Amino acid sequence: QLPTGLYKKVLVIMHDSILPYMNEPTLMIDFLTVAYGIGGAISLLALNGLFILIHQHNLEYPDFYKKLYSLLDPSIYHVKYRARFFHLTDLFLSSSHLPAYLVAAFIKRLSRLALTAPPEALLMIIPFICNLFRRHPACKVLVHRPNGPEDMSEDPYIMEEEDPSQSRALQSSLWEIQVCQ
Repeated sequence: QLPTGLYKKVLVIMHDSILPYMNEPTLMIDFLTVAYGIGGAISLLALNGLFILIHQHNLEYPDFYKKLYSLLDPSIYHVKYRARFFHLTDLFLSSSHLPAYLVAAFIKRLSRLALTAPPEALLMIIPFICNLFRRHPACKVLVHRPNGPEDMSEDPYIMEEEDPSQSRALQSSLWEIQVCQ
């Protein structure tokens, strides 16, 4: 058990000052996965180290996207490490092999959270969502439905759902962007 302040200091420098100099960086797997599970700013900071272990050392983290999805809450727009979080989230969602339902869930949650976000956060979120649409064309159904907007009387998306696969985001529409206009 580390004090929160020390946890943050270690995690801020983990990806560039600790992991590259270790003979066995995989020894940090337990530390980083526990930190990722804590929540809040500590989870955000653990993302950098986990990314290195996943990308360069073949770490398998089965619930990684589920946990990343759960980190998207209203406080994400107000934390000190917001830019780092969105940079890493962009990296994690850049693979074209991700299922459309997963990316749609991230798009929908970010859009819903944008309704209460500060204006400066919108300058980051809208381009982020547009880039996700460019990389994952299957999600464009959120913007343009072949049957038109009449086929939905209420939004089927379940914001409270922890699992992105169960959120029903792909059956929804992106009405939140219209509201942000």
